[in-house]
Amino acid sequence: MRNQSACLRLLIPLIGTFALANVPAVFAKEDASRIYDVSESSELREAIAKIANDTANGQSWFEHDYRPIIIHISLDAESKKIALDMEDRLAGEAGFTEMVDLHRAIEEEIESLQTRVTGRWMFTWTYGGKSLDEIMGDDPISVVSDRARRSSVDPIDVAPVVIAAGHGHYYNYKYSDWRPHRALSNGILEDDVTPKFAEELMYYMRLNGFPSVQLRPQTGLTHKPSGLPWGRIGARYFLEQSLPDQPGIWNSLSSSALADRERREDIVSRPLYANHTSAPAIIHLHTNAAKASVSGARVYVHPGRPDDRPEGISVDLHAP
Repeated sequence: MRNQSACLRLLIPLIGTFALANVPAVFAKEDASRIYDVSESSELREAIAKIANDTANGQSWFEHDYRPIIIHISLDAESKKIALDMEDRLAGEAGFTEMVDLHRAIEEEIESLQTRVTGRWMFTWTYGGKSLDEIMGDDPISVVSDRARRSSVDPIDVAPVVIAAGHGHYYNYKYSDWRPHRALSNGILEDDVTPKFAEELMYYMRLNGFPSVQLRPQTGLTHKPSGLPWGRIGARYFLEQSLPDQPGIWNSLSSSALADRERREDIVSRPLYANHTSAPAIIHLHTNAAKASVSGARVYVHPGRPDDRPEGISVDLHAP
């Protein structure tokens, strides 16, 4: 069981701290030959702060908030951590698609410094000084999660490990249509690709003794409200059909008036369901669409599990 637990820890991509991947330098105004070391942390901090804030304000990221974004940077040279703190007004966006996209855009720009910084640095994100875990701990959704976990009613034949293929179509109340979470990127629609990976992963996990369940199963049947195959629909709707007496899992934003509330419910429903079943692990699968020039692996390590960091670095070093 110890080896299984170690394997599962590596498979859980949680938003928090991640290892910098090796990607080509992209700064036009930076000296590409400059090598930073820990003694120049103030200059490095200024360079990162400029990149982060320029990227954050280079376009509009949030549909309901067009105000300028301020990101504060701090460095810990001893532990090699780069901390990025956003304003607490954006805490409500933490963990959702737009914030993930913003983080990714900033990370990709900053990662070009990796070849010019001595040692391997790690990133952490906070909002008004609070981590995503702390924010979720203050959210009523966490109360729903605890209540659902204690329930003994579960009509799904649940396996311990939850496999959550990224995204899927959802109903948008502004446009009155069904649309994917993600736009087409580099000729690929992430919403349609990830279930195929999930099915393959589930097969090999079961083959190796890891029981699992897929939240976007490829049933071949049609989801009647949308007219689309079930495999193209977000997990929220599968959970709604399977757990009609547990709306706290799939309808957690019932009082929201946001046009994309069901998309947000879809994102939140996956960990809520994993908590409901007391799953030992949840595996989120994403393709991380980005610039075509970006390649390589990215490893996420939960801030509350520092012992996982060496394993994460090992994965990063051995990834193609």
